[in-house]
Amino acid sequence: MGAEAHLSVSALSVVPGETAQLDVMVRNNGTVVDQFGFDLVGAPNEWATFDPPSLSLFPATEQTVRLTIAPPRAPTTVPGPMPFGVRVHSAEDAAGSSVEEATLFVAAFSEVVAELIPHAARGRFRAKLQLAVDNRSNIAYRARPSGVDPDEVVELSFLPPYVEVAPGAVSFARVSLRTRARLWRGDPVTRAFQVMLEEQEALNAAEAAASGQPLASAEEPVHPATIPLDGVLLQDPILPSWLWKALLALILLAIAAVILWFNLLKPQIQAAAQNQVAKQLANAGITATTTTTTVAAPPTTTASGGSGGSHGHTGTTGNSSAGTTVGVTINQSLVVNGNTTATYVVPPGKILEITDVLVQNTAGNNGIVQLSSNGSELMKWSMADFRDLDYHWITPTTFGQLVRVQLTLSGCSGTCSAGLYFAGMLVKS
Repeated sequence: MGAEAHLSVSALSVVPGETAQLDVMVRNNGTVVDQFGFDLVGAPNEWATFDPPSLSLFPATEQTVRLTIAPPRAPTTVPGPMPFGVRVHSAEDAAGSSVEEATLFVAAFSEVVAELIPHAARGRFRAKLQLAVDNRSNIAYRARPSGVDPDEVVELSFLPPYVEVAPGAVSFARVSLRTRARLWRGDPVTRAFQVMLEEQEALNAAEAAASGQPLASAEEPVHPATIPLDGVLLQDPILPSWLWKALLALILLAIAAVILWFNLLKPQIQAAAQNQVAKQLANAGITATTTTTTVAAPPTTTASGGSGGSHGHTGTTGNSSAGTTVGVTINQSLVVNGNTTATYVVPPGKILEITDVLVQNTAGNNGIVQLSSNGSELMKWSMADFRDLDYHWITPTTFGQLVRVQLTLSGCSGTCSAGLYFAGMLVKS
């Protein structure tokens, strides 16, 4: 009773993504007309196609059905032998179903996709890339990456040194680039290189061939021996072009600043300072005048200052072509010791024009130093704030005849001293 089935082959091979076929002979051993269906046992029914999908047979008759097996080309299709059975089940007699067994050998296939991310790197000395390996095969992939540069300019290193990728997985490795040549200036230079993925079985075969030993496995390799990947390094100059432009701009700005200072700012500052000095002297009753002198090799004479230890010397300027004396240069010092006053008196018939003043507090004492004209304060300094102060005037400060130039020290406790040095001209009043 029931069905009887026979397979045309007991074993067949198939590559995922392709098909394998066999014939199934079905016989009705029953006494009535029966309808028979088909399915697989031990293998996915999605892989199987029966043509026709069902049969109706009279008793004691038989017919052949074509079975097509098509495993998908996917990492989930496991390679290797797969025992399976073709089951023929009867619609009239469920207990009379029949199962015929066979073996399906699923082949391994390789589909490895690798790329550099990004394809082009950029840097002056170093750059970094990523090596992405996508294993779409149904077997694992293991390879060693290496770098090739025909110009021997770019050095490549990889981390990790080997790439291992399971079926259906993606693995990444870091690629470090370093240039042997230095590019100081100019346009960027393109450096071409290549990354080679050398499959493990191919490496083993090469090592065995080099050592003269036979391989342990005689199976044909599935993965390609090498996968080449082209890459580009765009090497930038160490000194970029914008730096030269910036330096040129800075030089031009510095030149413009110097021209602006000497032609506009400095004259304005000098004029403002002279006006301020003139106002202060005017408030003190001193008239500031400008004197033009002709200086030639003079004989020197000495003159003594006022009280308080003043000392100095004067010199006469040279004679003009008419033989008249224009003015006498003067270098005078006033020194005070303790809370007292040192005085210099302008000679009769002369006008003192001072252009340089130096105030000294060499011992670093504390107190107040005051410069006066006939008792009228001109300038005042706190000795705690200075050791040396100097002033230089383009427009001289003028003191009339018999005017007392006084240096006064006050507020000083203990032994202390201060000094005043001034230089200028004595001219006729």
